[in-house]
Amino acid sequence: MRKSLLALFPVGFAMAMCFVANGSWANSNSASATNDEAAAQSATSRAVRVGNQTAISTHLIDELPHAVIESPHLASDHPIVSESTRIYRNPWASGRHAALNVRTVWPLGGADKWVMRSAVTLPVNSTTTWPVHFQPGSLLTFDMAIGSWTTPFETVQLRLEARGEGEWSTVWSSQQIASPLYRLAAWNNIRVDLSELSGPGFLRLIATSRSGGNEYKAVILLAEPVIQVPSTTVGIRKTSVPRHAENMLVVLVDGLRSDTCGTRRIKTYQTPPLPSLEALLQKGTSFSNTFSTTNLSRAGTLSVLSSQTPQFGGFHNVKWIYPKAVKRDFYRANTALLTTALRGQGYRTAAFGHNRYLIGNIKRSLDIDFDTVIDYRTDRTPDESWIVTTATNWIRAHQDERWFAMVHLYAPPEPPEWRPSRTTKDTADGLFNHPQSYIQGLQRSDGHIKRILEELDSLDLTSKTLVVVTGTHGRILNPAHDCWSYNTETACLDRSGHTLYDEEVHVPLVFSQPGRIEGGGLVHSAVSHLDIAPTLLGLAGLPPVAGQLGRNLSKTILGQNDPRSTPILLEGRRASAIRWRGFKFIHHQRREVLEFNRSTLFNRAISRDEIYDLVRDPWELDNLALRPEQHYMLPIFRALSHATRSQLSKRKSQPPRTGHFNIDLSSAPLLTPAPNRPRPRTDKHTLPSRQEWESGVRRRGPETTQNPRWHHLIFHRGNSQGQFRGTIRCRGAIEAIELLGNPEQNRTARDGSGNIRVSTSVTGSEVVGIRFKTNADQYSLEFNLVLDQQPIQADRFFVGTYGVKLYSDPLIIQTKDQRDLALSPPGGPHRRNGSVGGVFYWTETSGR
Repeated sequence: MRKSLLALFPVGFAMAMCFVANGSWANSNSASATNDEAAAQSATSRAVRVGNQTAISTHLIDELPHAVIESPHLASDHPIVSESTRIYRNPWASGRHAALNVRTVWPLGGADKWVMRSAVTLPVNSTTTWPVHFQPGSLLTFDMAIGSWTTPFETVQLRLEARGEGEWSTVWSSQQIASPLYRLAAWNNIRVDLSELSGPGFLRLIATSRSGGNEYKAVILLAEPVIQVPSTTVGIRKTSVPRHAENMLVVLVDGLRSDTCGTRRIKTYQTPPLPSLEALLQKGTSFSNTFSTTNLSRAGTLSVLSSQTPQFGGFHNVKWIYPKAVKRDFYRANTALLTTALRGQGYRTAAFGHNRYLIGNIKRSLDIDFDTVIDYRTDRTPDESWIVTTATNWIRAHQDERWFAMVHLYAPPEPPEWRPSRTTKDTADGLFNHPQSYIQGLQRSDGHIKRILEELDSLDLTSKTLVVVTGTHGRILNPAHDCWSYNTETACLDRSGHTLYDEEVHVPLVFSQPGRIEGGGLVHSAVSHLDIAPTLLGLAGLPPVAGQLGRNLSKTILGQNDPRSTPILLEGRRASAIRWRGFKFIHHQRREVLEFNRSTLFNRAISRDEIYDLVRDPWELDNLALRPEQHYMLPIFRALSHATRSQLSKRKSQPPRTGHFNIDLSSAPLLTPAPNRPRPRTDKHTLPSRQEWESGVRRRGPETTQNPRWHHLIFHRGNSQGQFRGTIRCRGAIEAIELLGNPEQNRTARDGSGNIRVSTSVTGSEVVGIRFKTNADQYSLEFNLVLDQQPIQADRFFVGTYGVKLYSDPLIIQTKDQRDLALSPPGGPHRRNGSVGGVFYWTETSGR
């Protein structure tokens, strides 16, 4: 029989060995009276703990270690369903019957919509007895599916019995035909009235095969079995404004910068671009100096839920898919997650979002202990409207319960890899225009926030729900911070995950609960995402959790005090930073290779550190670590970073605390500025090539000699007809010109006035262009070109190594900054493939 079962079992579902009857399993032939007596003793001793129902519900999945399971099929060599593409063992489960605590993953329609749910798997035949503590008015709810791997499919008889002070009584029964285990897609919703029961007792689920016999042919899956208890029966006051938050809603917006809303909104916005978020700021308490712990979405989300930095929490990873060893160590560390703490207090938990690497895919990412995760898994732009609709439907279905929901909204779209940097003015004061696509993406998210808040209003849950909105991280929008990452082969502008400048880590944060949190509150003290989880527990009136690194800011939000500032620890893929008392110190690992357009930023050939005076240089444009006179600060910041990590390490191993937590830095050197510290420079120098960086050549200063320059123009056809015409005017003698490509198609030449007349036809994929030399580095060029009779403007003229765009019209290169921007290694710019036709232009100094 074993051989036939294994042969019939579908591909993708493995078989595993179960436990013998050593306390995990009890044989059906054993005396039931003995089992009942043991269960009764367990229920009596745990009556107070089971009393978590005062927090609305008891999760029977979490009570599995205290359950008694009897089955004739669970001998020591009998297989049970184990991990597969649709069923995973719950990595957080422990104790008896941990193998039966699983995550089930099923499509919700289409290839992109998925749901992951916590479930109990039970064999047929089996009898499972839970010790419980009934409250008047209790209601048992669960979703059920029955799978079978044999044909004809098994018919299963189910009976649920309950016992309080008297005898066993049947409270629900059903008979259902199993479905193919490998094609399960629907759940049957079950609701069982337990309102007549009170006090300690038992629930017993009996599953038998109608055909009888001892063959193991089917398995029962019970998704999210919970006992709901009306709050009126457990002493919770039903007032319009409860003392504590009964529900919690956390909205994480990808790429939400601090200068898009509130008091930090940049001056270019005369009208608030995000009205729903602005209204929320007025109704609650906001923090103007909030920092994510990282510049990555997944690590930022985990920091919010765990109150850990990526390295302290064990979820730091430079790649998208976590290695098995990292996942194993993360679960073994038993990191204290907010979701785990809330479910232990009777909350329903659910997450809604996108990104197959973020929250819902336990195979690619980390399980973060939600009861339900509904996500839109796609590499394309997700259907945010569907995500928000699903979230509001879930809130409506659980409006009578205590719940915690997290909604992750998609970041404004990033440009494709081939697209060059956008056109915007490079200013030192940071008052540059945000790209329209970024603002439109945030406005869509703002509209989704409005939908969720309106749903809370319609359900009369606004006063009972604590709403928190923040960004997972920011985004690089200042062209002064544009760079090229050789580690990811992408540009930095309009993206995130590359630097630890405030642009990428400074985010808004607001807590709102009308009637309880006073509107218009504003806190300027520096806080971070580490503080969100402890604060949520404090606002819910729940005890602190051991191991959390953040602070409970509930008293601050309620207007009772202000927190003291502490160092802000930041961690990226290959860099870390400390932000403290108006300074920022960034340390890059050896393997991080970033090449910036601006020479006053990071240059690893000189130093792998960055230091910024955020008071005099708030836009982080002048790296003091490149100045020899400021090197005295390096050991001070290294000691500060070490002291901060040491204090956080001690805090993680200490018992939970109430009140504020402040890092003791008495052992760290004092940070005192040097006398007459010079103001930040804004000059730009020639950057070395990548080969020079890797060989350790120090940065060269500005050139003072009159060196001849070779200029390159490559004509890229894209999906156009490829007809390039126009004129290049030059101030400075042109010594030579060379044609690149087929001379019959490329008839570009100098005219009588010394300018270059462009006449080129690009018909295939071959390289077509020109190469000419000027006699000095103080040249001036003006480009008047057309493609298919349409003028080529800044969006089709790509300059230098990164293919950035000029900020002038007409297209002129005449300043030192523009000439330095056009410099490129001899190999030319990074190749970009795309459908946009245009011109690539760069220069190289003769002799390099």
